[in-house]
Amino acid sequence: MNATPHPSHPAARAMLMKPDILLLDEPTNHLDVVNVAWLEDYLVRVIPRVTCCIVSHDSGFLDNVRPRAGRAGGFLGACKDWYREV
Repeated sequence: MNATPHPSHPAARAMLMKPDILLLDEPTNHLDVVNVAWLEDYLVRVIPRVTCCIVSHDSGFLDNVRPRAGRAGGFLGACKDWYREV
């Protein structure tokens, strides 16, 4: 089974276009574990070259793609660390 998102999925189409900006609203919703892992890997590779705005309640996903990403409000760190500061 191929783990890459189907080209008819809007996020897959956007990624294939090599965008300058990615706006992802709950990108892990409706994805299985294999596709979430693929998306994490893709974002870790693309974040240094693309501006990404990711809205997600999946703190594990955010922590996995965060090493090269900043946080709104100037916080840079894992979600669990932000919870401790709040």
